Amino acid sequence: MSEIGELVGFMSDGANGPGQRCRILVVAPNFPPAQHGGGPIRSITAMLNRVPDGFETTVFTRNTDIGSAAPLTDRAGELVEWAPGIVVRYVTTRSPKSFTNAVLDVHRAKPDIIFLNSFLDPILAIVFQLLIAVKLLQPRLLLLAPRGEFSEGALSLKSRKKAVYIRAYKALRLYKSVVWMASSENEVADIRRTIDATARIIVRQVDVDLPARAAVPPARDPCQRLRLVHFGRCVPKKGLDIALEALKTVEAPVEFDIFGNDEDRSYTYKCKEIAAELPERSRARFFGHIDADSVRDTVRMYDAALFPTLGENFGHVIAESLSVGCPVMVSDTTPWSETVRRGGGFVVEPNTPQSWAKAIDDYFRVGPTGWADARSRAAAAYEDWFGQTVNQPHIFELAAKEMLELEQNAAKVWPH
Repeated sequence: MSEIGELVGFMSDGANGPGQRCRILVVAPNFPPAQHGGGPIRSITAMLNRVPDGFETTVFTRNTDIGSAAPLTDRAGELVEWAPGIVVRYVTTRSPKSFTNAVLDVHRAKPDIIFLNSFLDPILAIVFQLLIAVKLLQPRLLLLAPRGEFSEGALSLKSRKKAVYIRAYKALRLYKSVVWMASSENEVADIRRTIDATARIIVRQVDVDLPARAAVPPARDPCQRLRLVHFGRCVPKKGLDIALEALKTVEAPVEFDIFGNDEDRSYTYKCKEIAAELPERSRARFFGHIDADSVRDTVRMYDAALFPTLGENFGHVIAESLSVGCPVMVSDTTPWSETVRRGGGFVVEPNTPQSWAKAIDDYFRVGPTGWADARSRAAAAYEDWFGQTVNQPHIFELAAKEMLELEQNAAKVWPH
């Protein structure tokens, strides 16, 4: 057990008593077998695969996937074992009775730490924070990971509604009881700019279930077209329309394959309309949803992966692309800019169709020999990045340490 884990294991001043495990409630909008929630599902799963000794974990999540009304399990409301020491409660959030009963179970369980994995989810973030504010739920620590929701690009979408809620949130001073989790210094800046300049923030890279060594496929046979790929939910934040607009003016012959569920039907329709207007030298094809387990085997077949996102707190698919030696072209709105530049890719600035068209044409001109070199550089950059992340303390350990420090400081101010 780590030094922090030993600290957590003995909480003589807490509710648990000596030797008791720290109880964590992870509240996640989506969790396996759900597949359409993007990177947060994979990061939460990877996080739970690494839970150290000393913690007892319950996941509280919806019993439906995004875009589907079909239940994920017929055991809604029950505690379903996911792994030793980890149980999942799938909740029918559209049923007031079912949701209320589940919340009352949480109240009776008295978790030490409640870990919210969204700031803006109406039920599994906003309602939970209100329940904590009125003390129906009383964790010793509230940890909140906004998962990129505070990036300027993300806030620009449905901006009026988000601005109204954030103003009300700040007026009620709900943020005063929160410890935040940020996955990068960029996200730290987003939290401080949006919520509170003095916010308490734990900075920790999100977890990934990826190998330490990159798998680099052999250089492909020369081809007349540049093969590009995009993975991601089809929603405005991912910026797919920017890449498609760029293909209208690129000089290079391009084959662009698009994978991802059509979460936003109107946006998907817009993107397909743009694709239908492309000149003959550029082809765009939509393949719909792809299982997370198939992403790496698929992306390795392409010359580059395109991510014109409006903002990411992490970007799992970027890590997955680099892990198989696929160079990346990405907007400068992610934590990956330095790694991508070292890894034979392009950081496209500004995030406009004109800039993307130029980057694609520049990459086409280096030809197959340059693309092979970029693959090797992408793999090397990935391995350097991975080596810097493997020895991080677990987020549960960091949160428990923060909890104990806050309680000790409070005891000094208000001694018994």
